[in-house]
Amino acid sequence: MKKVTASKKEVGIRFREFRKAIDKSQKEIADEVRVSQSTFANIEGGKAYPNLSYLLHFSQKYHLDIIWVLTGDGQMLKEKDNPPDKYSDLINYLRVPIISQMLLAKLAETKVVLKDNIKNYFEKREKKEAS
Repeated sequence: MKKVTASKKEVGIRFREFRKAIDKSQKEIADEVRVSQSTFANIEGGKAYPNLSYLLHFSQKYHLDIIWVLTGDGQMLKEKDNPPDKYSDLINYLRVPIISQMLLAKLAETKVVLKDNIKNYFEKREKKEAS
């Protein structure tokens, strides 16, 4: 699979196609992932990319192929009888630039949080030992 960067508009068109295929309104799918309907209006309108957690939810519940949403490769829905090969899926997901970027950003954020937590732990420990 080659790296492909789809525009927000292209992703939105495919997401709308998926939503209609499962016969759900924007409100209904928004309720499933506990966000406002406008979130999906923005996605379908090409103003935002879908959050990866939403895509994972719809992949698990409806067998949506995330790669199809983000790149247009493959078919909209995975076959229900074929369990996903998690390692293969992960490798394919990482080939999608937006997913790689989101993952790297999350890792960087986690590193900062952990660094701060460790620093706070040792500061508290030193104060406790000093008193």
